[in-house]
Amino acid sequence: MQVAIEGGEDSRTLLSLLDNEWNVAYTGSFNKISSITDNAEPASKDLILKANVKFTKYWHDLVSAPDPAGICLNAAVSFLDKHPRHCELLALLPDKYGRTAVDMSSPRIQIALQSRLLFCRRYELDVIPVHVSRTCEVIFAKDHQPRFDHFEAIAMDTGLSNHQELLKEKENEEVEEGQEENDGKSKKEMTKNQKQSSDYNLPVALKFMRSREALQREIRCRRETENWGEAGGDQERRGKSYVIEVLGWHLPQGESLFPEDPRERKFATPKDGDRSEFPYILVMRRAKQSCHTAMQSRRFAGHDIMRCQQIARNLARCLRRLHRFGVIHGDVKPRNILFLDEEDTTDGTTDRRKSHRLGDLVLCDLDVSTSIGSARQLSHKMPSSAHSAPELQRWKIWAALPERQRHTSMQLKASEALDIWGFGTVLYELCAGQELFDRNFADDEIVDVSDEMRK
Repeated sequence: MQVAIEGGEDSRTLLSLLDNEWNVAYTGSFNKISSITDNAEPASKDLILKANVKFTKYWHDLVSAPDPAGICLNAAVSFLDKHPRHCELLALLPDKYGRTAVDMSSPRIQIALQSRLLFCRRYELDVIPVHVSRTCEVIFAKDHQPRFDHFEAIAMDTGLSNHQELLKEKENEEVEEGQEENDGKSKKEMTKNQKQSSDYNLPVALKFMRSREALQREIRCRRETENWGEAGGDQERRGKSYVIEVLGWHLPQGESLFPEDPRERKFATPKDGDRSEFPYILVMRRAKQSCHTAMQSRRFAGHDIMRCQQIARNLARCLRRLHRFGVIHGDVKPRNILFLDEEDTTDGTTDRRKSHRLGDLVLCDLDVSTSIGSARQLSHKMPSSAHSAPELQRWKIWAALPERQRHTSMQLKASEALDIWGFGTVLYELCAGQELFDRNFADDEIVDVSDEMRK
């Protein structure tokens, strides 16, 4: 392989050489290994071992070779695409010194290897979901694509041969730029700038959704109420956000929602895996915490009037902005209220004069949202009963009846009053420090059936 690379062979030739060795080393070995017992002849085991060693050398030669023309990159990517189930094996394949292929590869091939170890080739998922329900799961993750783009740009510009050199070069650049740009700045500003420039893995929240219609409502609501990069827009559109920012979304293979929008990401969601029942993925900015979590951890509900006033004021402002654009949220509750910033200052200390502040407040979970004046459909997702308005609860009970028992027709039109009731339940919990109705902690549904009827 080294001779072929140095001889200037094209990517097809390199791929053919690699395929031949793979077939000898692994395709044949996997079948043979299962039939070999402890009593097998040593020669058989030695033959397989030598074949594996030869392929390993071929693979390491290919991924670590200087590759300014991208020939080795094309061959490696083609080989990885032919064997998607063995990408982890190929990335972590050690040489005789114990060094893995992903550690020794050239920068662009290293990105190709690392991306294939991630979900949708860019996300490093946390193990435990932060929210689970019948309709969705929410998982925190790190988006590695900004880091991949950054290091590939440096590799193209500098021609550096390995990832360690890239990191060293970037570190030297940051030191030099920091000395020039931060000259005369305060220590707090320098620390903040250095932290922002060195963080290329973007923290995100992935919402795995069961329904395409729910994903469509999440996106359409934002398209109706936000300025998606278009010129103009009034002052309120250009101001602070009032719903959690959506960075993109993923759909199953062959599907599309808004193909003209750059946020519709091309890599399709996997058909198999632990979350195949939730094929629609919404990628959002990660918030610090929800109001539900904050009330439990900081215990300010019913005690700290300053915090409660701040939350109520900001929540009312967010709802007013949504209503101005003709949209209702439809499921206002503490779990769907997020805080983007903590109350710590830039130097890591806490300002006691601002200790009542929780940061910017935004709304999330817009898959129940709808336009003001539109009729409620039976196919729409239902909001949590513990925070839903009486008229919505009555309509929900009517809709749950068998069709032959619906003696009268009942139509429910979306109005601001549905959100105002939800706002009132949140305000009650903030001020009283207790729930308006006994509810299931897991899904915010009313526990006592008599409470549903009293509404």
